Amino acid sequence: MKRFSVGALALSALVTVLLATACGGKNPIQTPTLQAGATASSSRNRVATPTFDPVAGTYSSAVSVTLSDATNGVAIYYTTDRTTPSKASTLYTRPITVSSTTTIEAVATKNGFSDSAIASATYTISSTSPTTYTVGGSITGLSGTVVLQDNGGDNLTATADGTFTFATPLADGSGYSVTVSTQPSGQTCTVANGSGTIAGANVTNVGVSCSASSSTATYTVGGSITGLSGTVVLQDNGGDNLTATADGTFTFATPLADGSGYSVTVSTQPICQTCTVANGTGTIADANVTNVAVSCTDTTVCINCMAQECPSGYICPLDPMAPPYCVSSCGDGLWNSDEGDVDCGGSCVYEGFPRCVSGQHCWTSWDCASGVCLAHVCQ
Repeated sequence: MKRFSVGALALSALVTVLLATACGGKNPIQTPTLQAGATASSSRNRVATPTFDPVAGTYSSAVSVTLSDATNGVAIYYTTDRTTPSKASTLYTRPITVSSTTTIEAVATKNGFSDSAIASATYTISSTSPTTYTVGGSITGLSGTVVLQDNGGDNLTATADGTFTFATPLADGSGYSVTVSTQPSGQTCTVANGSGTIAGANVTNVGVSCSASSSTATYTVGGSITGLSGTVVLQDNGGDNLTATADGTFTFATPLADGSGYSVTVSTQPICQTCTVANGTGTIADANVTNVAVSCTDTTVCINCMAQECPSGYICPLDPMAPPYCVSSCGDGLWNSDEGDVDCGGSCVYEGFPRCVSGQHCWTSWDCASGVCLAHVCQ
């Protein structure tokens, strides 16, 4: 045993000497070592973490989110379903539109670099609907059927005394005007506190009082026109057309029963003029109405389109029989200028065109007949 141990040691020493000689006297077996502070994958070779613009938070409307990275030449992959992003996820190529509460998670990659840390941002979309209020009141003395209107529509039928509320709420700050559209048989109903402006609360003090009709007398609706230099067409309660071609007084042909509502509007504007109506709505109160005032003024644009081109916002009439003067693009069947939608809302309202109805596009509540514009859609 002793000789075996000495022989083994001698053999081991001989092998070591021979290997050293073959390697030029150097140790043939060297263990690689890492310098202090170094790692197999240095942190300076890792892609920077992606960033979001705008930053995560709560927003009142949809936002467009841009992803970027401080490391040049990277590819960014992202998810919106709270799964971990990878190269198999969606490649970022353009801003991400976030219209409802969403969490975006992203990772950046680059050949020869370690993937970035995962970045995450949650966007909470919290739309605030405009506050609306109702218009209503009470009815007394009714023995038949009466039809009430608010702002010329939103018909409400009542057959007995009690409280009432119109179905369509109005935005805070909107005007309201309650009138009697159809009187009950043998009765006359009048309205008190029927007009005003919504002021942060439901309107509940409109009073409708009905009593037996003293007679079947009817009364006319009329007034005066000033400043007219062309032809204007007026209407009462959406009909009973009246055409005027000069200044003076006017009276609609159809008389109305005592207690009936009236509403005078401009149906057709004169060429190169705009006419507006004052004192145009109310209720017949045992007398002819004579104080409706129609005032006409020249428009800022009155150009013969046969002589020169119409300015922006105006076109030559599409009707070949119409006078060849530039007219507003309102009514051309296209979405122009600041119109809320095609031929409605915006400046078209000043020219006698309607506000936009529910479902049509809008810029502000002014564009909408309901007075409510939410996410650019009339409610």
